[in-house]
Amino acid sequence: MAEFPYWADNWFATHEIKRQFRHLRSQVHKVGSETAVDLRSVLASIDQCEVDLGRALLKLHALVDVLVDKGLVTADELAAKARELDELDGESDGILHPTVFRTEEERARTPSPRAFLIALEKRTVSPKAFLAQLERGEQ
Repeated sequence: MAEFPYWADNWFATHEIKRQFRHLRSQVHKVGSETAVDLRSVLASIDQCEVDLGRALLKLHALVDVLVDKGLVTADELAAKARELDELDGESDGILHPTVFRTEEERARTPSPRAFLIALEKRTVSPKAFLAQLERGEQ
């Protein structure tokens, strides 16, 4: 097994995933649910996503360790590839945004309100211009 796996120092990515799950849970608690069953169902779905993600990460880490142990790839090669892939979404932040691998059809779908506002904000020069665009309904 590699002594220092390439992902071991990526505390930020691990912390960010956990932070997003905590935030999602807190938002679910804030939203009014028609019944307690609905809320429990949503929370169970979030918990299942967390378990699924954990399983996928375990398999990925096991695969990487086996490849490194067999000498098929080095930890430095993996780190270099991770840095290369990290740049695909335009940000070098240790996280690869899933939209990078979506098809053109999937990308053409209407974005979430948050994604729409973030994209709109990036196209404006100042907060006043941003608000003016929102009021005019420009995209």
